[in-house]
Amino acid sequence: MKFLFPALLVFAVGCGGGGPTGPKMYPVSGTLTVGGKPVAGVNVTLMPADMSIGSIISSGKTNDAGKFSVSGTNGVAGAVAGKYKVVLAAPAAAPAVGASHTGPPQAPGAAAANLPFPAEYASGPTSPKTVEVTNQAVTLDLAL
Repeated sequence: MKFLFPALLVFAVGCGGGGPTGPKMYPVSGTLTVGGKPVAGVNVTLMPADMSIGSIISSGKTNDAGKFSVSGTNGVAGAVAGKYKVVLAAPAAAPAVGASHTGPPQAPGAAAANLPFPAEYASGPTSPKTVEVTNQAVTLDLAL
């Protein structure tokens, strides 16, 4: 038992945030506009073109000016070098407090009609936008 405490102490010190680990991340930021107007509240996600390599997915949310910057699923700002499909997702509108749904259920695809961007951008396989992150900062301006 008296050897357990020093072993735990060494383990705790060895695991304590000694610096970032994992692949190098490069800054990616940009602006999303539709019809020349900024779009707020949209999640911009960079989906690796080749998911078999196990890359980190990076995403960020647009602000009121349509500006965003991405961070990886590892919590580090930026994206790993590689080729990506750009996928957009609008947050689901939450019903007002106390509101009840009395209408018929929405048909599949009805939500796509309410997207603030072309529906083709809502899926990796259909998104026409790709981006390559290299060993430098990337500015990704999405003018749709």
